[in-house]
Amino acid sequence: MPEGAIYEYLYEKKIIGVPQVYKRGIVVQEMFGYRLEFIILQHWGYNVKEYMESRCHASNADDFSSTLSGIVRQTFSCLVQTKCHEVLHRDISAGTVANFIRKTYIAFLS
Repeated sequence: MPEGAIYEYLYEKKIIGVPQVYKRGIVVQEMFGYRLEFIILQHWGYNVKEYMESRCHASNADDFSSTLSGIVRQTFSCLVQTKCHEVLHRDISAGTVANFIRKTYIAFLS
């Protein structure tokens, strides 16, 4: 299934943590056995690795712990909801989870 279709499906199901699709389409239908697509998503912030590195200060240990706990909780909530709609994420990493104004988003890019 195309990535844009996955995002639209999950967004329509009101899965928390899935960015909205503004536009998607096919650029080239057939190129050496592959299809070239594009997708324009809602801005979903900075990946968790960058976000946490910017907040990782010894003087801010309680805030850091609270922020990390919130990100983990929101990430698992989103993954459980998507699994209930038969969508399995293949690559959870610091690069596919993002944080924007204390809200966590999951990238389903392959």
